[in-house]
Amino acid sequence: YRDYYIIKVILTPVESASPDVNIDSIFTLQSLKDPNVVAVMTNKINVATGFITGRVADKKTDQPIEGAKITVQDNTGSQSQTYSTNDGTYAVRVYPLFNSQFEVKVQADNYIGDQSNFILQIETNVIDFDLVGLNMTAQDSEVRAFPNPTTSGQGAVFVYNVEDDNHDVLVEIYSMSGKLVRKLVDEQKNKGTAFIRWDGTDENGKIVPRGLYIFFIKDGSKVVTRKLFVK
Repeated sequence: YRDYYIIKVILTPVESASPDVNIDSIFTLQSLKDPNVVAVMTNKINVATGFITGRVADKKTDQPIEGAKITVQDNTGSQSQTYSTNDGTYAVRVYPLFNSQFEVKVQADNYIGDQSNFILQIETNVIDFDLVGLNMTAQDSEVRAFPNPTTSGQGAVFVYNVEDDNHDVLVEIYSMSGKLVRKLVDEQKNKGTAFIRWDGTDENGKIVPRGLYIFFIKDGSKVVTRKLFVK
């Protein structure tokens, strides 16, 4: 008597990982000839976890940033979070899925957030972050772009001041020929420092070619333009 079976394995992760943890695994065996024939077995298996470590610092002064929130997400959607210590360092435990894509994001008060994507290949991965502060000078017309020049496909972050509350703000990117490449902001904003991240693509989601571009910022009646080079 020959039969074929469908084997399913479900792993239930724990909320916080330790160096070696036991997680629940459920094995289901189902007959293709008779769907009512099902065998289920539940046990615990040991899974070794890995580390993602690094340091968060001020890009300008290299001083450590304490209390920055670090979020790690794998390609299954599972997340782990931690905060940087007083010396700027952090360590996040993850399940080192073979050849898995991880996304690491960092957020800190008064700094532009950053993120990194990588393939976990060894048990310990070091991801350092150098964050750009949002502090601007008293010049209302000051606008900054980081990095500038930027690399094709990398994009940039634009930092600018809004002069007053409830101001209509427009942020756009143009080619040197005057063609609109991407509209980034078109909304009301309150007084203070603001920033917007551009992913380096045009309105159709395509990566823009190398060259010189103009980013245009209109704050109420004030208009500021700056050049951005994509190499």
